[in-house]
Amino acid sequence: MNSKYLVNRLVNYTTDPLRKNAIFLIANTAGNSILGLFFWTIAARLFPAAGVGQATALIAAVNLLTSFSGLGMGIGVIRFLADEKDKPGMLNTAVTVVSVSSLILALVFWLGIDVWTPGLAFLKQNMVLSIIFILFVIVNSVLGLQGSIFIAFRRAQYCFFQSLITGLRMAILPFLAAFGVYGIFYSWVGGYSVACICSMVFVFILCSQYRPLTGIKIKIIKKLIRFSFGNYIGDCFKVLPGMVMPLIIINMLSADMNAYFYIAWMIANLFFVVSYATSFSLLAESPHNVQDLRKQVIKAVKFIFIILIPAIIVIYFMGEYLLYLFGEKYSVESINLLRILVISSIPVAINEIYVSICRIKKKIVPVIAIYGWVALFTIICSYFLINILGIMGIGIAYLIGNSITSVFIVFILFRPPVITNKTKI
Repeated sequence: MNSKYLVNRLVNYTTDPLRKNAIFLIANTAGNSILGLFFWTIAARLFPAAGVGQATALIAAVNLLTSFSGLGMGIGVIRFLADEKDKPGMLNTAVTVVSVSSLILALVFWLGIDVWTPGLAFLKQNMVLSIIFILFVIVNSVLGLQGSIFIAFRRAQYCFFQSLITGLRMAILPFLAAFGVYGIFYSWVGGYSVACICSMVFVFILCSQYRPLTGIKIKIIKKLIRFSFGNYIGDCFKVLPGMVMPLIIINMLSADMNAYFYIAWMIANLFFVVSYATSFSLLAESPHNVQDLRKQVIKAVKFIFIILIPAIIVIYFMGEYLLYLFGEKYSVESINLLRILVISSIPVAINEIYVSICRIKKKIVPVIAIYGWVALFTIICSYFLINILGIMGIGIAYLIGNSITSVFIVFILFRPPVITNKTKI
C-alpha cells in the first residue's frame, strides 16, 4: 500500500462534506480556546489583576446575554435554509430577530445591573462604555448567527476564519493599555466587530442575492419560530450544568475547588465539542441527503468515535501531566473529575446524534426532554454527591445522567417492531 494511495484516501475522507464541516467546527472551538488563552496571558502581563477581573466579568456578561438572545434562530437556519427559496429573506429575518432580542436583553440587563451584578455597577457611570457594551452584545449575537449561516451553507471553514479574525484583539490590546479595564474590553470589541464585518462579506460570497436589510417576513418566521424556540429551550437546558455548578461549588465547597472544577470542565468540553460539531454538520447535511439519513448517521458516529476513543485513552493515562501545566494542585484535585468527564463524552455523543436526528425530523419535544433530564439530574444529584465525593460527584452525576439517556436512546433505535394481528409479515 503506497503513500500516494494513503494520501488519496485521507483526502477523500476529510473532504466529505459532513466530515469536513465537523473538522472545521472542531478547529473553530480549539482555535477560540487557544487564542483566548494567549489573550488573557497578555492581558495578565499588561494590566493589574483588578482590571483583568472587571474585564472578564464584562465579557462574561456579554457572553451570557448572547447565549440567551439567539432564540434558537441559528438552529432554525441550519435546518431550513437549504430548502428555502427566499434565502435572503430568511437570513434578514433571522438577523433582525436576533438583533432586536439582543438589544432588549442588553437594555434590561443594563437597567437592572445594580440588582443582577452590583460588581458591574461602574458600567452605568460611563455612558460611552454602556453604549459600546450594548452594541457589543448585538455584534456578538449576530456573529454567532453568521456561524450558523456558514454551517447551513456547508462552509464551516468560514467559522474557523471568524475565530482567526477575532484574534486581532491580541494585536490591538497593547495599544489600549492606557485605558485600563476599558482597554481590555475595547480590544475584545474591536476584534469581534472586524470579524462580524468580514463575516458579512463571507455571507455575500455564499449568497450573492443577499442584501442586509432589516425586516421580518411573516411566512418565514412562522416556519422558524416553533422549531427554533423549542430548540432554544433545549439549548438553555444544555448549558445549564456548566452555569449552575460553579455557583453550587463556591457555596458548598470553596473557590479553590471551583477553579479545579473549571479547568477539568474546560478540557472536557473539547471532547464534547466533537459530538456537538458533528451533530451540527449532520443537521446541515440532511437537506442534501434526504433519502440517505441512515448512511449519514453511521458516518457521523464512526467519525466521532475515531476521534474520541484515542483521545479518551490519552487523557485517562496522561491527563495528570496535562493538568500539571496549570499547577501541581490541579493535577491532583482535577484528574479524577477529568477522567470521568471524558468518559461521559461517549454517552454524550450518542445523545447528540439522536438530538440531531430529532431535529432533522422536526421533533422538538425529545430535544427538550433529553437536555432537560440531563441538566436536572446532574444538578440535583451533584447537590447530594458533592458533600460526599467533592467535585468528582459532579462528574459521576453527569456521566450517569447521560448514560441513562443513551441507553434509553439505543433501546428506542434498536427495539424490534411490535407485531400485531394487523401487521403484514
